[in-house]
Amino acid sequence: MRGPAVSERRPARASRLLVRGVRSDAVYEAVTLSALLLLMQSAVAAPAIHHVPRLVDSSFATRGTLCRTAIATTAGLRPNDDRRTVAELVGRVASIDVHQFGTEFAGFPAVQRYLATLLGQRPHVSYPTIPWAEGTPLAGWGMLGTVHFAAGPDARLEAAGPHVCLLDSTGHATWWRVAPVDVWAAP
Repeated sequence: MRGPAVSERRPARASRLLVRGVRSDAVYEAVTLSALLLLMQSAVAAPAIHHVPRLVDSSFATRGTLCRTAIATTAGLRPNDDRRTVAELVGRVASIDVHQFGTEFAGFPAVQRYLATLLGQRPHVSYPTIPWAEGTPLAGWGMLGTVHFAAGPDARLEAAGPHVCLLDSTGHATWWRVAPVDVWAAP
């Protein structure tokens, strides 16, 4: 079974924030649509995103760091001068299984939209170490999942808000921050 039955899903919440007089869920939907259009334009097929619930991290609700088991590296950052999307930078993703997600998501469809948005962003830089000072708590807007590639071993995907980490099978990680100041404008 891929996810909870419709009757078991969490109810959608009313939006609590306004952005220039527009409900934040409407703004979020517009950003999500833009990200999906970017994915289609870049000729990268959007991967299937499935809900495969399982306990990946028992400290999920209190954890404040992404990819905390990543191997430290001295490699330098990698500029994204070609303005590729996260989906293009990651490689050929066949599917993503989401195992755990935060309480601020209204349900699994919101997680799917969130991941589609993340995958469509064009970050300025890929980092081999955590480039931000702020915490990345998973309890609210976080998620843990597995990325299945078209070829090669799986990787672990961890994200919280605009922070994304991909932990490969060797224990090395790549981090991105996809806040508006950290991404290229849409072409």
